[in-house]
Amino acid sequence: MGFISKYTKTERIDLEDGFWVEIRPHLTAAQKAAAEDKLVSMDGNTSGMQIGTGAYNIVLTTQAICSWNLTDEHDNPMPVTPEDKRLESVKRLPSWVTAKVVAAIRDAETKSAEGRAAFPGGSGESPAVAGQQPEAPVAVGAVPEGGGVLDEVRGEAPAGGPQPLA
Repeated sequence: MGFISKYTKTERIDLEDGFWVEIRPHLTAAQKAAAEDKLVSMDGNTSGMQIGTGAYNIVLTTQAICSWNLTDEHDNPMPVTPEDKRLESVKRLPSWVTAKVVAAIRDAETKSAEGRAAFPGGSGESPAVAGQQPEAPVAVGAVPEGGGVLDEVRGEAPAGGPQPLA
């Protein structure tokens, strides 16, 4: 099983009266960034920033949802595709639904982080504490100077395109 496939499983969240949403509890870096971009905003005259989680939770939920069986007040299916229609549907959901989705994502991130922190012996101790020498990290590539990966993600790559890795 490949590394990415460990994080592509979906999870169904039961709501009420037979309704459910299916989510990706492990979002990609790009999906998470789309939500995080909503955390901070400027107040129009650039004299200060505003931090809010409302828009973040809506976008995070929109990014996580794969499918659902939700209906509107007339019992018509609420659109889940394309993404802009899903966003409009998510905005109409009761706030406790987005809270459940966000909680499921945080829970998955916490469990994943705890799993990565555990060592093969299952004790959670570092190898040095257990009397073993830790292994040296293995470099898999170099980070280019200036015009790096973060600039490319933000769409700010230098003229001439991305720089080759050394």
